[in-house]
Amino acid sequence: MATIKRDGYNEPKCWVKYPELRPSRGKNQKKKDEDDNPVLSVMALSTRSGLNRHSWCFDNGIAKHIIYIHANFESYTLNNGSLQTVLTANGPATPLDSGTVRMEIKGYNSKPLKLELKDILYLLFILVNLFSRQ
Repeated sequence: MATIKRDGYNEPKCWVKYPELRPSRGKNQKKKDEDDNPVLSVMALSTRSGLNRHSWCFDNGIAKHIIYIHANFESYTLNNGSLQTVLTANGPATPLDSGTVRMEIKGYNSKPLKLELKDILYLLFILVNLFSRQ
């Protein structure tokens, strides 16, 4: 097997070399980790072209909304250990907070549409806000 030479490559967590580490695919499917804690799976593409801290990307592969700029929260609660571990492309991550974000977007015929997203997870290292279809 060829050696992968890519920025951010982490051989001990390589799904190609260790297929048993690959998360299961399936709608709303949860996986248990070694500590018997529920795990959510998040897949996201990191990009910077035309995005800012108020930009949102729709990701139909995630189970929860994710936010990376804490200032976007309308209200939040610190993680007291009750939030599930999130499995990302960089490995497991624990959300720091969970909260609510309110925003206004262009709706039908460019009319303003007000949205309130609840139970959004705050993950510091995800470099884009992710909107789930769930």
